[in-house]
Amino acid sequence: MDGLYHYLLGFPKVEMPKGILPLVYGEHAKDEIRSDRYGKINAPQSINFLHAKIVELEVKNGCVEKVVARIHHDARRDLILVVKPDGFVKTVWLNTKDDKHKTLNRARYRRP
Repeated sequence: MDGLYHYLLGFPKVEMPKGILPLVYGEHAKDEIRSDRYGKINAPQSINFLHAKIVELEVKNGCVEKVVARIHHDARRDLILVVKPDGFVKTVWLNTKDDKHKTLNRARYRRP
Protein backbone atom coordinates (compact mmCIF):
# COMPACT_ATOMS: atom_id res chain seq x y z
CA MET A 1 0.00 0.00 0.00
CA ASP A 2 2.88 2.42 0.61
CA GLY A 3 3.89 4.54 -2.34
CA LEU A 4 2.82 7.35 -4.60
CA TYR A 5 -0.68 7.39 -6.15
CA HIS A 6 -2.42 9.53 -8.77
CA TYR A 7 -6.17 10.10 -8.98
CA LEU A 8 -6.29 8.91 -12.61
CA LEU A 9 -4.90 5.54 -11.52
CA GLY A 10 -6.77 5.25 -8.22
CA PHE A 11 -6.10 5.79 -4.53
CA PRO A 12 -5.71 3.08 -1.90
CA LYS A 13 -8.19 2.70 0.95
CA VAL A 14 -6.67 5.10 3.47
CA GLU A 15 -8.16 7.87 5.54
CA MET A 16 -8.25 10.81 3.16
CA PRO A 17 -7.79 14.39 4.37
CA LYS A 18 -11.06 16.12 5.11
CA GLY A 19 -12.33 19.32 6.61
CA ILE A 20 -10.36 22.53 6.94
CA LEU A 21 -6.62 22.41 7.61
CA PRO A 22 -4.64 25.55 8.60
CA LEU A 23 -1.54 25.96 6.42
CA VAL A 24 2.06 26.88 7.31
CA TYR A 25 4.31 27.71 4.37
CA GLY A 26 7.92 26.58 4.24
CA GLU A 27 10.68 28.76 2.78
CA HIS A 28 10.57 27.06 -0.63
CA ALA A 29 6.81 27.58 -0.83
CA LYS A 30 7.23 31.25 0.16
CA ASP A 31 9.78 31.71 -2.63
CA GLU A 32 7.38 30.16 -5.14
CA ILE A 33 4.53 32.39 -3.95
CA ARG A 34 6.60 35.42 -4.95
CA SER A 35 8.07 34.09 -8.20
CA ASP A 36 5.59 31.77 -9.94
CA ARG A 37 5.70 31.95 -13.76
CA TYR A 38 2.00 32.91 -13.87
CA GLY A 39 2.35 35.73 -11.35
CA LYS A 40 2.10 36.33 -7.62
CA ILE A 41 0.15 33.69 -5.74
CA ASN A 42 -2.59 34.62 -3.30
CA ALA A 43 -1.70 31.98 -0.70
CA PRO A 44 -4.63 30.79 1.43
CA GLN A 45 -4.30 30.51 5.20
CA SER A 46 -6.12 27.16 5.13
CA ILE A 47 -7.32 24.49 2.75
CA ASN A 48 -10.84 23.09 2.74
CA PHE A 49 -10.58 19.56 1.40
CA LEU A 50 -14.29 19.63 0.59
CA HIS A 51 -13.44 22.10 -2.20
CA ALA A 52 -10.05 20.66 -3.18
CA LYS A 53 -9.21 18.05 -5.78
CA ILE A 54 -6.55 15.68 -4.50
CA VAL A 55 -4.48 14.76 -7.53
CA GLU A 56 -1.62 12.90 -5.87
CA LEU A 57 -1.24 11.04 -2.60
CA GLU A 58 1.84 9.65 -0.89
CA VAL A 59 1.26 6.85 1.63
CA LYS A 60 3.79 5.60 4.21
CA ASN A 61 3.05 2.92 6.78
CA GLY A 62 -0.58 2.97 5.69
CA CYS A 63 -1.01 6.69 6.47
CA VAL A 64 -1.16 9.73 4.21
CA GLU A 65 2.26 11.37 4.23
CA LYS A 66 1.64 14.07 1.60
CA VAL A 67 -1.10 15.28 -0.73
CA VAL A 68 -0.97 17.34 -3.86
CA ALA A 69 -4.21 19.30 -3.97
CA ARG A 70 -5.66 21.57 -6.64
CA ILE A 71 -7.90 24.47 -5.62
CA HIS A 72 -9.47 27.48 -7.31
CA HIS A 73 -7.18 30.54 -7.47
CA ASP A 74 -8.88 32.86 -9.95
CA ALA A 75 -10.89 32.78 -13.19
CA ARG A 76 -7.95 31.47 -15.26
CA ARG A 77 -5.79 29.54 -12.81
CA ASP A 78 -5.82 26.91 -10.08
CA LEU A 79 -3.40 26.72 -7.18
CA ILE A 80 -1.51 23.47 -6.63
CA LEU A 81 -0.30 22.84 -3.07
CA VAL A 82 1.95 20.07 -1.78
CA VAL A 83 0.76 19.62 1.81
CA LYS A 84 1.83 17.41 4.72
CA PRO A 85 -0.87 16.15 7.13
CA ASP A 86 0.16 18.75 9.74
CA GLY A 87 -0.55 21.60 7.27
CA PHE A 88 3.07 22.26 6.27
CA VAL A 89 3.15 23.41 2.63
CA LYS A 90 6.30 22.16 0.89
CA THR A 91 5.69 24.00 -2.38
CA VAL A 92 3.00 25.69 -4.47
CA TRP A 93 2.48 26.64 -8.10
CA LEU A 94 -0.21 27.88 -10.44
CA ASN A 95 -1.66 25.92 -13.36
CA THR A 96 -4.11 27.15 -15.93
CA LYS A 97 -7.57 25.67 -15.56
CA ASP A 98 -7.34 24.07 -19.02
CA ASP A 99 -4.06 22.23 -18.21
CA LYS A 100 -4.89 18.51 -18.57
CA HIS A 101 -1.43 17.03 -17.84
CA LYS A 102 -1.42 14.77 -20.86
CA THR A 103 2.23 13.92 -20.14
CA LEU A 104 1.48 11.96 -16.95
CA ASN A 105 4.27 9.44 -16.31
CA ARG A 106 2.23 6.46 -15.12
CA ALA A 107 5.38 4.51 -14.23
CA ARG A 108 5.92 6.84 -11.22
CA TYR A 109 2.72 5.71 -9.53
CA ARG A 110 1.35 2.61 -7.85
CA ARG A 111 -2.11 1.25 -8.45
CA PRO A 112 -4.37 0.34 -5.53
